[in-house]
Amino acid sequence: MEILPASLLARHPAWPTALRFGPGWTPPEIIEPLEIALVDAAIPELAARGITVRNGLGKDNRLLLDAHTPKQRLSLDLSRARDSTILLGRYARLAGEVAATGRGHLLASTGWDSPSIAMVHCTFRGDRALIFLGHGLTSNRTNFLAEGPEGAVLVGDDAMFATGITIRTSDSHGIVDLATREQVNAPEPVVVGPHVWLGQDSLLMKGVTIGAGSIVAGRAVVTRPVPPRALAAGVPARVLRENVSWTRQSRPRPEQIAAMIEGLPEAD
Repeated sequence: MEILPASLLARHPAWPTALRFGPGWTPPEIIEPLEIALVDAAIPELAARGITVRNGLGKDNRLLLDAHTPKQRLSLDLSRARDSTILLGRYARLAGEVAATGRGHLLASTGWDSPSIAMVHCTFRGDRALIFLGHGLTSNRTNFLAEGPEGAVLVGDDAMFATGITIRTSDSHGIVDLATREQVNAPEPVVVGPHVWLGQDSLLMKGVTIGAGSIVAGRAVVTRPVPPRALAAGVPARVLRENVSWTRQSRPRPEQIAAMIEGLPEAD
């Protein structure tokens, strides 16, 4: 049974070959592996694990998890999906919806050894798309759109997403150059580095990379890369300040600031 999370992710066509697991990028942990074929007969077992089914489970889809993965609050609509995998690590706690059309998709969540639940709405389209959620992600409601072929949304460790976030690899509709008759807005991956804070209602568009330790202000629309340890804001977003990062405390004490600085991921 193929359930080695790091190798499963690294072999997926949408996983960037240059991205290696290590500090800031933690794969899901599975010690006691469990595989559930997503067929109608599995619906009672899924329900016991906090997973409900809308419309259908498609064909040849599967759930990989650890025997001690916590109960979820997920709804699945895989009626038009096939050959796809949901991978929930030993500490993964997701609430929301997963909907997919096409084949070969992979959703992977590392989770966090705390009771925190990441609220997400994950949509997969096309083929071989990937959404990876790293260790320690907190999310109050993030809409992910990963469109293939081989589109990916990758989130590093210790990210904090406020309410109303949208991250998308596609514009959902084609823009065509009338002279060449070619599409000019093909899907592109989105990479959110470790220890990134996305402010309320921010929007990350296709092809964007957010560098490690950075902050995206509320209602910003990010259309170009943000460097590490920077603050970006506006429509479209631009860097307003560099050599900054953030803490989860609203009024951090000196020792908390020191701990944050000590734990900052290396700049890309």
